[in-house]
This record gives sequence, C-alpha cells and structure tokens, in this order.
Amino acid sequence: MRITNLDTKKYKRFFAFGCSFTNYIWPSWADIVGQDIQHYENWGVMGAGNQFIFNSVIEANQRYKFTDTDLIMIMWSIVGREDRYLENQWSVAIQWKEEKIYEKWLEKYGSDIRGLLIRDLAIIRSTQIILENLSCDWANMLLKPLASANDKLLSIGLKEMNKNHLWKYSPTLTNICKDLHNGIIHPDLMNTDVLTLYKDVFINMCLPISTVVLEHSKTPLIRKNNNDLHPTPIEALEYLDKLFENNLSNNARMYANQWNKIDKPVTRL
Repeated sequence: MRITNLDTKKYKRFFAFGCSFTNYIWPSWADIVGQDIQHYENWGVMGAGNQFIFNSVIEANQRYKFTDTDLIMIMWSIVGREDRYLENQWSVAIQWKEEKIYEKWLEKYGSDIRGLLIRDLAIIRSTQIILENLSCDWANMLLKPLASANDKLLSIGLKEMNKNHLWKYSPTLTNICKDLHNGIIHPDLMNTDVLTLYKDVFINMCLPISTVVLEHSKTPLIRKNNNDLHPTPIEALEYLDKLFENNLSNNARMYANQWNKIDKPVTRL
C-alpha cells in the first residue's frame, strides 16, 4: 500500500532505491529512515538512471520476496540517463562516466527528450503497478520534476532560481509541479499528451525534493565552500517531515542533525 504516514515501528525490513540522492558520501533520506528499522538495505548507486532503479527493485523482490512487514521507498532519478549492464556489472550514467561511449551512442541513435520521458514514465508506472499488487508498503519519490517547461516558463524559472541551491526548483515551476502531482497538467509544459497518458504516475508519487525543500536561513556547514548539489542530511529530514506524518525516533533525528556541525564532505560516520 502507498504510504502517507511513515510509521517505522511497523516494519522488519526497509529497502531503499535510487541514485546519489539515495546513497551518498553523507547520509540521505534513506539512511535517516534506516536508523529506525533493523534490516536496512540501500540499493542506491551514484549516477543511476531509472532503468537501473527499476531493475534493482525487481531483483530485490526476487531475492527477498517483499511482505507486509517490508517498507519499499524509491527516489526516481532524472530523465535521460543511460544504464547498461557491461562486463558483469551495471554501468550507470554512461553519458557522464564514459563520454566517448556516449558520443558514439548519440551519433548512432540520437537522443530525444520526449522518447526518454516516455521510456521513464513507463518504467515508473510499471513499478507502481507491481508494488500495488504486493503486500508491502511503499512510497515513490523524485529527485527533480520529470516534466519539462517550455522556453517561456523556463526563462521565468531561471530568474527566480536560488543560485545557492541549483538543484532546487523556482517558485513558479514549483507550483506547476504541484499541480501536476494533483492531476492538473499546465498547458505550458512540454509533452502534455505524454503527461496526460501517465497522469497516474504523478498522482501516486510524492513531490520532488527540489520543490519541497526550498528555503534555508543559511547554507549548512557540510556544503560550505563547495558547490555540491546534493541535499544535506538536515534537508533530507525536512523533506521526510513535509512528505509524511512520521514517527521517526529521536535517534534518527539526532543522526541527521549531527551532520550540520560538520564543515566538509566526509564518508558517512
């Protein structure tokens, strides 16, 4: 069942899926939730696209057989990443890790944002249908909005953008994104016919972190003097608090808050 209340006491196992916003050098939203559930597995991989995430969810279910005491939480990645299984391992975000390979890929096959959107929305909807038919509890989340704005909306959004937090969305685009997740499709979005076809994806998905965690009185120390775009642990905790009615323990909250006192990126404690 899709959750709106995050009651961690209910679960014996917790499985998290995503990219670097799920598994990073400092704790993510998943690591915070994982403090309260005895069996915790983080399947997130830096640079992962939605094909990899989908395969990870299916593989985990094949291995562990999700039950009614399991919590499955997924933070879907951005549209357009290419995941391939090469030489006995997943090679994620080929366009970044292997630029020459991706150049050859583009030369041969090209790249079409509409086609990539169709692909990823089908992947996400398939996963939702599978989870709906299992006994486990689940939540789908997003790193950034899947929909793209047209040039007019984009120019407005860029003027509003908080330059210190480039991974976040502008107020205008945030409101349009919230409408989308309520089943309202703004006419100035691109590919509105595709968004309409996959409306269920958005209705059954939490708002992206880039539209929920928007303002902070000061930049957390962990991001001091660097341009890292990943949410800090305290921002991840804020995201969880705004998405769900949750009963995260004081221990989980302390785990997130202690990182605000660290002044440089380090490996997780």
